[in-house]
Amino acid sequence: MHTELSLSTIKSLVDGTHEDPAAVLGPQPTQYQGRSTTVVRSFLPDAKHAWITEKADGVRRPMRRLHPAGIFEALCSGEKTAKIDLSNDRTSTRDELNYRIEMTNELDETTETIDPYAVPSILSDFDRYLIGEGKHHDLYNRLGAQL
Repeated sequence: MHTELSLSTIKSLVDGTHEDPAAVLGPQPTQYQGRSTTVVRSFLPDAKHAWITEKADGVRRPMRRLHPAGIFEALCSGEKTAKIDLSNDRTSTRDELNYRIEMTNELDETTETIDPYAVPSILSDFDRYLIGEGKHHDLYNRLGAQL
């Protein structure tokens, strides 16, 4: 599979200048061999190799390195890669995510992580509007550590 990302998009991700990394990283819908599927992209600057493991089938799939700085991608087997709803239940656990990313660094140390782009924002559009206006008077209830 060839990546759908342009060189300029990859460069802006690596440089940290991309306007909307969530539109590129994490689970993204795509077409592959005539069917709808999902591609997962991650920026893992310390990774030498990376794999994705889907919870549904437990199969460990290698992620392909797109850029030496650590942009990786992999096709998923299922159409849905992440299901988590934090809008009503802020105590949701990591186990509700449908995939995890495993990576090795230059010292061959292995780390398993959750893709931060697979988890939806806990801020609503109204929260973002109020933040932009400077009028969100209970922002402390939405950000930071919570009981």
